[in-house]
Amino acid sequence: MLKPSNNIDKELKKVQDKGITNSKNKIIVIVVAIAVTVFLGTTYALFSSDGVLTAYSSKVNKKVTVTVNSTNGTVNSLSGIILKDNEIKTSPNFSASHTDKGLYVQKDDNTKSVDGKPTYYFRGNVTNNYVTFAGMTWRIVRINEDGTIRLISALQYDGGAYSGSANGSYESSSIKAKIDNWYNNLSTANQSLIATGVFCNDTTLTASSRLSSSPTFVCPTNAKTLNLKAGIISADELRYSGSAINANGNTFINNGWTWTMTMASSTRMYYIRDAGVWNDADGTITSKYRNYRYIINLNSDVTVTSGDGTSSNPFVVDSNSLTSVSNTADYKVTQYFSAIPNSGYEYESLSCTNSQSASYDKATGKLIITPTKDTTCTVKFKKKTVSSILLASNTIITSTPDFSKGEPPASGTNTGSGLYKTADDYGTSYYFRGAIDNNYVSFAGMIWRIVRINGDGTIRLILNQNAGNSAFSSINKEANGVGYTYDNASACTKSSPCISSFNSSSSTFSNNKTVTNSTIKSTLENWYKNNLASYDSKIALGSYCNDTTNTTNGGPIAFGPYNRLSSAKPSLLCDDTSVLYGGYYKLKVGLMTVDEAIYAGLSEEVASDKTNYLYYKNSDYYSWYTMSPSNFNVYNSFMYVIDGMRFNVDMHIINNSSVTSFEFSTRPVINLNSNVDITGGDGTSSNPYTIG
Repeated sequence: MLKPSNNIDKELKKVQDKGITNSKNKIIVIVVAIAVTVFLGTTYALFSSDGVLTAYSSKVNKKVTVTVNSTNGTVNSLSGIILKDNEIKTSPNFSASHTDKGLYVQKDDNTKSVDGKPTYYFRGNVTNNYVTFAGMTWRIVRINEDGTIRLISALQYDGGAYSGSANGSYESSSIKAKIDNWYNNLSTANQSLIATGVFCNDTTLTASSRLSSSPTFVCPTNAKTLNLKAGIISADELRYSGSAINANGNTFINNGWTWTMTMASSTRMYYIRDAGVWNDADGTITSKYRNYRYIINLNSDVTVTSGDGTSSNPFVVDSNSLTSVSNTADYKVTQYFSAIPNSGYEYESLSCTNSQSASYDKATGKLIITPTKDTTCTVKFKKKTVSSILLASNTIITSTPDFSKGEPPASGTNTGSGLYKTADDYGTSYYFRGAIDNNYVSFAGMIWRIVRINGDGTIRLILNQNAGNSAFSSINKEANGVGYTYDNASACTKSSPCISSFNSSSSTFSNNKTVTNSTIKSTLENWYKNNLASYDSKIALGSYCNDTTNTTNGGPIAFGPYNRLSSAKPSLLCDDTSVLYGGYYKLKVGLMTVDEAIYAGLSEEVASDKTNYLYYKNSDYYSWYTMSPSNFNVYNSFMYVIDGMRFNVDMHIINNSSVTSFEFSTRPVINLNSNVDITGGDGTSSNPYTIG
């Protein structure tokens, strides 16, 4: 009986070294090879013309099965398969004679890709981007920066003149009417798979200056950005696809004469002619007859039910329905799976059975594994929270501002507006500073502004209007008039906070210690009962600091905030007080501290202008209370107040308002639970975040 050798190479070398040439011995060589093959599962393939083994190759034939499960995500989405099956290329050659072919990426350039996010586009005469949808054949143009997939119809359709007017507007064009009519006649099921996409109708007459070597996916300033369910292609997209200018290039969009959405001159549109994008008299807007090709954007989570993207076997797409997929492949061969989170979810974790290692690329949604055993991998996604969305959509500014100046300062410069970070009592807090346009929140029927992400993950909001006018306290000539509560049974500290909790059943507040409420505390809690009681489950019992630590130095009492602001060194850390008024609180509603106002971009010295996000003007009172005391002399207690009256444009911080002499506006501050969901919006004033 033949026994397999521990060193196949040596055994085969011995056979070769014998120089066997007779037919009998030739058979012996073959038998030896076959015997080893059967035992080890190894294939030897190459013999000389006389039957002697001269070389060999081996391949392990063992198969392993990998199954991927997705929790709150989609396995094998169209975008995931595109990224999995194509090598990502960079640096396209925009000359007419280019030989580019494949999937390219445009990223990290805000002038060419939206917010610098990756846009993956097919370029050259590719053959693996065919899709069947709505009874038509399409070609994949690109994966947009938001994950939707842009398609162009493979065929052209009967068109006409672009428009009766030479202004180049797509919205009033004859072509738009034809395309809208096609979309409106699609089935409801097909319409549900089409996203509202961003289209660029560039009528600025500046396209020629960039198309030669620097096309862009970003709609130029003053061009018309349109949100459409269906439209037509731009000249820039054609250049990315490989089309040449006024010549035939190398592109998969290479048939027919059809309109684009880009204006070439005061009387012409760029148009597709075969494999080029053309600017000549044949593109005259009002008189030339050109066809059109539909452009649509499929939802980011559409899945592939069959096909490989070729013309004979195009991808067939369906709605997001798959939760798992399996594949059997060769042992130790790297496999790729696409696992894309559903809308509103983000990656959380990856685990595989049988001690198999795998990796997940959050940017592309690729799961990559080189298995040695059968395994089941589970990709888990979690709901996006307010904090995760904010951190993902804002770049953290790491420089330290000059806190003696506002942001933006009424004069001079500072470190800029944006999202910063610093320490608070629970960890790292991320705070907005300056002229912010993406921190609007619609909650409980009111508009709020996001102040910061607290260290415990809760989200601090300030009301973007006045909730009512109030004095701070009824006490004037005592130091305890600055206390949010006073006559406290014991000091309110971090280890023994003063807590004011809300009972939603009885709609009442109760204190955990014997205290006397200040006037403004009672005002705010009554407002809460009337406006937020039904939303109480979404509002955290948050941390608030009414800092009454103090120094006297033989004169008036100077409280902690006064000492910090004197040196322009704000802090979100609350020092423990030893007096029986003010201190550290756990509340459902309170006020902003002066330290938070400084972090937000206000200042005592160089004011911020009215573009600061805290700017607020009330017809009766231009100023509003903070929770921070300034000082006490023998006559009055003083609180820090945000003053908007000076020049009626600037935001100043003043500390000379008697707590009993004046009523000011109140702007409630609340903290949303860390797990609240954003159900819509982008944080702008016209489309604020909505809370589910």
